[in-house]
Amino acid sequence: MEEQSGSTDRMASFGAMATSLIGIILGMSIVILGSFLTWQSDEVLGIFNRSGWAFNNVINGDGRITFILGIVCLIFLALGWLLKSRVSYGVAALLSFFFLAFSIYELAVINYRSSLLGTGLGIYLLGLGGVIGFLSSLCGVFIVKGEYTGPQMNIP
Repeated sequence: MEEQSGSTDRMASFGAMATSLIGIILGMSIVILGSFLTWQSDEVLGIFNRSGWAFNNVINGDGRITFILGIVCLIFLALGWLLKSRVSYGVAALLSFFFLAFSIYELAVINYRSSLLGTGLGIYLLGLGGVIGFLSSLCGVFIVKGEYTGPQMNIP
């Protein structure tokens, strides 16, 4: 009976790790996609539309920063998954939080600059991917840390 309970806990822990993995991959895929989409939108004529690849706020092409950091976050995800490393999941969580904070900053800057220009879909996807990646990375940190033990079930 004890052996069956141990295997159930292992299966629940593996399921939680797989869910964390899928969540981080989904979040970073959304971030990478948002890097290429419209960040600055001119809804009247469409003349001033700018993608993240060509948007000039912090440096020339802020979407390039998010694209590269999205790839780096996926690398740390793979390291965390393969090595069962809390540090790798923690770095992925910090990068995901950076995406969330960066998208909020870009939203504020774009909306403050002028009333003609609005925010595009890429900024919103960047924030959404940051939230998904951050929560999934925290899940990975807690699973590797051992605080998550899975559901307690008694199987007859």
